[in-house]
Amino acid sequence: MNANLAVIADNLDYLLWGRLAEGQPGGVALTLLMAIGATLLALPGGIALAGLAWRYGGLVRRLLFLWAEIIRGIPLIFVIFWLWYLLPMLTGGDLPGAVTVTLALAWFTAASVMHSVLAGLQSLPKGQYEAALTQGFAPGQTLRLVLLPQALRNVQPSLVGIFCLLYTSDAADDLLCVDLGGRRIIKKKIPREAAS
Repeated sequence: MNANLAVIADNLDYLLWGRLAEGQPGGVALTLLMAIGATLLALPGGIALAGLAWRYGGLVRRLLFLWAEIIRGIPLIFVIFWLWYLLPMLTGGDLPGAVTVTLALAWFTAASVMHSVLAGLQSLPKGQYEAALTQGFAPGQTLRLVLLPQALRNVQPSLVGIFCLLYTSDAADDLLCVDLGGRRIIKKKIPREAAS
């Protein structure tokens, strides 16, 4: 068998699920766990940020847009490294590589979710908001019960695209997570003929 394929064949179980029985997921299992975790953090976070940007204009909206543009304008790898060094300073302890990458993916994705949901809210007719207010809804209730369900239905295709991108970004960041964790799991076996 070719030396390059032998590495894959020798480590196929780790590439698929890692050492899940010992509590150390890897490969596809780690990818799915980090992506699901990032999704569960980014979706409500992005929706909450969009609600803040919709409800409060002026300085709050400008600061949220500035944050989102900075986060979306830099490569994801920089966000991961920022959090890798910043979170231990804030928390006082080291976080595992998978947790750091999950938080970075969530932070990065929440900015895109915020823009998408805010666009959905702004696309709704003004009459929806006014009709809910005349029925006695408070502005927060109007947003939560009337506007957000319609906006989320309208931006479903955009959100699906954002989360598909999250899953593909996460697959590339698994390798970084393994290296940041300080352990090398996959050992490349080089035959003597190829080494000389």
